[in-house]
Amino acid sequence: MEVLKTIVNTAEDGRFYLVDTVEKDGKLWLVTAWLEKGFLPERMVRIDDLRACKATPSPDGRQRAHYALDKPLPRALFDGSDLGDLKYQYEVRDGDEV
Repeated sequence: MEVLKTIVNTAEDGRFYLVDTVEKDGKLWLVTAWLEKGFLPERMVRIDDLRACKATPSPDGRQRAHYALDKPLPRALFDGSDLGDLKYQYEVRDGDEV
């Protein structure tokens, strides 16, 4: 499983994060938690339906991110907390669904 990187910012604090990303079943997914790094995701959030775009190369030629999201995401998607109504707004796969 190739692990890519996506630039994401959180809605609550506006901070930017570089988040692991994988392609599975023809879709792009943020991997917000791993059971086994690079092999078994614990939680994934689908992003290709959230206007994920290819990241612009850095001026020095080093590319740290493959994709970037232009929409902030709720912190609950990343911290493992109960998703509440977010489960109806985002496509999320946890553990056994992966």
